[in-house]
Amino acid sequence: RIAVYYNTSNTYTGDISAAGGAGAGVAPAGAAGTIYLKKDEDALGSLIINNSGRNGAETLIEPSFLNVNLTYINISGFGRLSWNASSPRFNFTIAGINIKSNGYLTHPSHTTEHRVSLNLTVGNLTIESGGLINLTGKGYVEDSGPGPGANGEGLGEGGGAGYGGKGGDGSGGRIGGSPYGSIILPTDIGSGGGGGHGVANSGGTGGGALFLNVTG
Repeated sequence: RIAVYYNTSNTYTGDISAAGGAGAGVAPAGAAGTIYLKKDEDALGSLIINNSGRNGAETLIEPSFLNVNLTYINISGFGRLSWNASSPRFNFTIAGINIKSNGYLTHPSHTTEHRVSLNLTVGNLTIESGGLINLTGKGYVEDSGPGPGANGEGLGEGGGAGYGGKGGDGSGGRIGGSPYGSIILPTDIGSGGGGGHGVANSGGTGGGALFLNVTG
């Protein structure tokens, strides 16, 4: 981790990064470290998550840090910002977020219990080409959630999960999951698909949950 406190204008325009170590062979790299910048006269600072182009793990941040200390977040270079999975569903407000190419914002993965959602109020949000808010596969795991698909029970593929609509039936006739959740204020994460007769046919994991309010 790096923290820089300064009392004059910051005119540096080069790259600032704290990259995780490269993984062995084809293994993913480590997560980006945190870089906190704050001018003495400012009440809040900014956070940089930059993994220098190394595609790796997620950088976990305590939610209490986000609300108390930050006015701006900059994510780039395969930086992946998430927060501690032990924290409850959490809302935070921030003046600005800039997600550059190959940077992304996410929340932790789930198993069979909904613990974390991404609920943001942002003054100005910039997502450059190649940047992402990515919640793919962050929901309930196979055979779990309010609308899981029926398990294949060793006979074939399970049914698909439901959420906004009913899930698709499996090829062996196993029923897809039921729809659930609010139409006007959806807050749930996605359910998992029904398990199949082998690893290759395991049910898919549902997607995560995002509420985004951009005020700028």
